[in-house]
Amino acid sequence: MRKHGMPARALCCLAALLLALAALPARAESAEKTGFSAKGVIEGPRPVTLYAPISGRVEDFAWQAGDRAAQDDLALSLLPQLVYAPADGVVSSLRARPGDLCGSVALQYGALCYISRDRLWHIDGQISSSQEDAETRAIAVGQTVKLQHGTVDNKVRGVGTIIGVDQTRFTVELETGGFELDDDVRIYLEDSKDYGRDDQIGSGKIRRPAQLPVSGEGMVADVLVQEGERVSRGQPLFMLDDASARYAQDARVSPELRFPLSGVIAEVQVRGGMYVQQGQALMSLMPEGGLEAALEVDELDIARVRVGDSVRVTVDAYSGERTGTVKEIQPLGRVVLDTTKFIVKLSFEKTDDLMVGMHVRAYWD
Repeated sequence: MRKHGMPARALCCLAALLLALAALPARAESAEKTGFSAKGVIEGPRPVTLYAPISGRVEDFAWQAGDRAAQDDLALSLLPQLVYAPADGVVSSLRARPGDLCGSVALQYGALCYISRDRLWHIDGQISSSQEDAETRAIAVGQTVKLQHGTVDNKVRGVGTIIGVDQTRFTVELETGGFELDDDVRIYLEDSKDYGRDDQIGSGKIRRPAQLPVSGEGMVADVLVQEGERVSRGQPLFMLDDASARYAQDARVSPELRFPLSGVIAEVQVRGGMYVQQGQALMSLMPEGGLEAALEVDELDIARVRVGDSVRVTVDAYSGERTGTVKEIQPLGRVVLDTTKFIVKLSFEKTDDLMVGMHVRAYWD
């Protein structure tokens, strides 16, 4: 019986197949060593948003998008709600703190604080019952009067103004005179020349004026004075905000908003005269420097990219190459035409000639 051997042609095919399989590891190794590239664009750093530190009206300002600002430049100022000192005096019983509701403080203590007018005297006066003259009894708020204390040999005289009238009682605020607390004082018409009895309006006793309560509405944003501090009439005492605002008890709020770093203004969202609330976005700033390349790396190549890699980079706008360093590999890819791309960020030592939006290509050798 004839034995059939493998045809020569089949043997040749088998040999070729074995040779091809033997060459696969070498080809794979060669492919791993083959470089790749990725396209991208130059991006700026993330914009910094400036928020209103307190509610208030925006004062006029000149900044526009595209303007270059330096760190600590004044971005804008707000006109917040302020509570002012009603008179000269000393701050006393200061109970309000940042974060307190004005109504709650007033409910517990009667006021946010009080102003003690320690350099001012009042006289609680009473119209003399013996005076029947219409001129000496018809006194009015704002009327100037003369004052006298003491005996014939030791008289102290002064001038005051009537600041309150209630039927037969009235209050005088001293303008001049070296009186002391609890002195008994006789009160005369302003045009009295000899301090005669016919010109006497009444009499009273020197006393300290009542403390003036200081009140407000809303939330205490900042306390601008301290207990025992001497203040002048019209001096700001408290900065207030809407009741819905939030402030820490150790907060120090400034109505002036300054740029936290240098850069280019990307967007201005308010204008002078607008009322803004605490936390409202006012403008955004693109920080100076810090330009970087954002590359789209194919999913077949991303496993070969490492943070810290040094790569060659070309910029379409310029000739030549520069070096970039991988600073970030974003793990969340996005699908582009049935393939997944991953964003890889490159940094550069110098970015003076780069601009946002320029196209680049990076090469991994």
